[in-house]
Amino acid sequence: MFRVSIVILAVLMLTGCFYQTLYKNLDKLVLNQLEEFVDLNKAQKQWVLDEVQKAQSWHQMHYLSTYLQWHSQLQTDWQSAERAEIYSLSNKVSRHWFEFLQDLEPVMVEFLLSLDALQRVKFIENIKEKMAEQQSIKEREKRTQKRFEKSLGRLSDKQLKIIKKYSESMSYYRQIRNLNNQKRLSEIETILLKNKPSDTDLKRLGLLIVNHPKSRAEYQVKQSEKRVLFQIDFLISLRETLTVKQKQKFEEQLIEVGDILREIQSTEL
Repeated sequence: MFRVSIVILAVLMLTGCFYQTLYKNLDKLVLNQLEEFVDLNKAQKQWVLDEVQKAQSWHQMHYLSTYLQWHSQLQTDWQSAERAEIYSLSNKVSRHWFEFLQDLEPVMVEFLLSLDALQRVKFIENIKEKMAEQQSIKEREKRTQKRFEKSLGRLSDKQLKIIKKYSESMSYYRQIRNLNNQKRLSEIETILLKNKPSDTDLKRLGLLIVNHPKSRAEYQVKQSEKRVLFQIDFLISLRETLTVKQKQKFEEQLIEVGDILREIQSTEL
């Protein structure tokens, strides 16, 4: 539910026409993002563009209809869904995400292996720098506040207090996630810096990239579940404070999201 809500809030920042243009040019956007971490040669750039286009076509064909089903469920049940129902939807979204990443796993591994020694070092260094750029609790609170103001309009004092408490409490889960990600990156770095990674290394590299729950330690899975349930409780508590005007505004934007998803589904790539 939290992931669905964040996706919806992000989509609402865009008009349908602009989003369609953005979707058509996703390959170039991905390439631009990658080049913030590593300089690629001409052949590597073209390979990235080609592979993103293939993945995008597959994604549009197989997943957009699923997003529309989730959107329909959210549109119907968002005011009344209980904790268990929201958690079930969250698990569906999570499983979809990891299935999609697993589909892309061979491509992502191939990309990393295509980098030469200097590129690999630079790539890892830049990721470490990015991971070190952590926002303060206050900054995250402001960012969360802006997200909900975008979707609901002006927030009440009670709603602002709920967001403040959520931001402060989430810092614990965020620290755990950051530590786990640092450990993952360290393993990825060890494999990539080998002259000839073994088949076992490459299999492990794929698991580390996808980070599927099945490949994690039991305590990590439990912490992740606690984090998701905490996020759901936050959304439910916030939902209970919504005014009639805020509910109407959110419902209007949900309709817009559905229109955008259908437009994306019919976009000719």
